[in-house]
Amino acid sequence: WFLAGFIILSVAKRVPAAADLLAGEKAVEALLLRRVPELLPYLELTLDPRGGVQTSNADGPAEFFEVGNSTTSGLNVSITASTTSSLALGVHFYLKYVANRHISWYVSNLRTVEIPPPLPQKTERYVINATWRYAWNVCTHGYSMAWWGWERWELELDFMALQGVNLPLLFTGQEYIWSRVFKQFGVSDADLSAFYSSPAFLPWQRM
Repeated sequence: WFLAGFIILSVAKRVPAAADLLAGEKAVEALLLRRVPELLPYLELTLDPRGGVQTSNADGPAEFFEVGNSTTSGLNVSITASTTSSLALGVHFYLKYVANRHISWYVSNLRTVEIPPPLPQKTERYVINATWRYAWNVCTHGYSMAWWGWERWELELDFMALQGVNLPLLFTGQEYIWSRVFKQFGVSDADLSAFYSSPAFLPWQRM
């Protein structure tokens, strides 16, 4: 799953190979299987990395997503995007503005989506001008996140992917690097244990 998470929360700076495109589509399909599996058979997800080339920003081709009706089935919705991150964002656009469904940290009604799902009234295409979509801050890891289990982390990763986030701020593991450096100077494990604060206060110690 971490591989899928990294695929979704990333922006490729090259035209991906066919295998990369398939992996990206499968990552978004896996997200849908976790959050709203009933909808997946009615969505046609396509990665088209060349579709955003004509509109560029300072960091290269701008990402895009397009939501419309399928040309092969009258019941299906077509979502096309240039990256895995923008494909997940396109799915969220459909869920929020066409299916009128909501996902948040605490409440979700995605599983109540109508089947067959509602169809878009028209094809809509959106260009994403922000290359990097940022989440969290240096203190976020010191709140309840310090005690999350996998189920809560999985929700957070899916939530960020659907919001188009591709740059979460992560300090996780910084203490490991510190420990390796300190040990080169002869600092013992006992001294390191006394030096580090508890999980809830690590962000403030880092600062």
